[in-house]
Amino acid sequence: MNKNNILKNIGKVIGIYLIFEYSWLLQLIPVAIFGLDVNKLSDKAGVALTTFSSFCIAIIFFFIFRKQIIEEAKKFKDNFWKCFDKGIFYYVIGLCLMVVSNVLISVVFSGSGAANEDGVQNMISAFPSLMILSAGILAPWNEELIFRKTVKDLFKNKWLYVIVSGLLFGLAHVVGQTTVWTDWLYVIPYGVLGCSFAASYFDTKTIFTPVLFHMIHNLVLIITSII
Repeated sequence: MNKNNILKNIGKVIGIYLIFEYSWLLQLIPVAIFGLDVNKLSDKAGVALTTFSSFCIAIIFFFIFRKQIIEEAKKFKDNFWKCFDKGIFYYVIGLCLMVVSNVLISVVFSGSGAANEDGVQNMISAFPSLMILSAGILAPWNEELIFRKTVKDLFKNKWLYVIVSGLLFGLAHVVGQTTVWTDWLYVIPYGVLGCSFAASYFDTKTIFTPVLFHMIHNLVLIITSII
């Protein structure tokens, strides 16, 4: 990859991440239309606004990657069982490492759990049915496009790509939500799961493989929490 292409891809990654990072600004659209008082919004309304911004981002990302998405959707359909086998192989490994690292952090460092999880649980309690759409469907779609698809164009080496993608995924779930130093350790469990998604994408060459297992992962956790 020549220097111009590298700079172009880095710029694309940064641009897409900034769109995602500031997607909360899209919540101002319904706030302005309906004249809502942001200081008096209920938790349920907060979930609705978050879902709205996630939906908008999903549409934006679709149009940015529409050509690749259509091609990879066909590849996923034509090679479904191959993609499924590869995806579940990496997912089980990532899930096991995630569980083990979470247990070790809790036992060795007396961690109370990732702050991100506490926030998600509060949102599920506020509006469980909408969280199925928001965190179960939209979040995996958006996150896989950001942390798997955009990053992949920067690397030719599989394991370098897997590590960087997983690390960025882990950091995104921790940065801004730390109160004590042990909170940073939760980059590890999120990161290893992100690595498993990255490996499945690299091997199957269709983003729908990690999207599928990311959705399954989130939906199982949400439904379990609701029940």
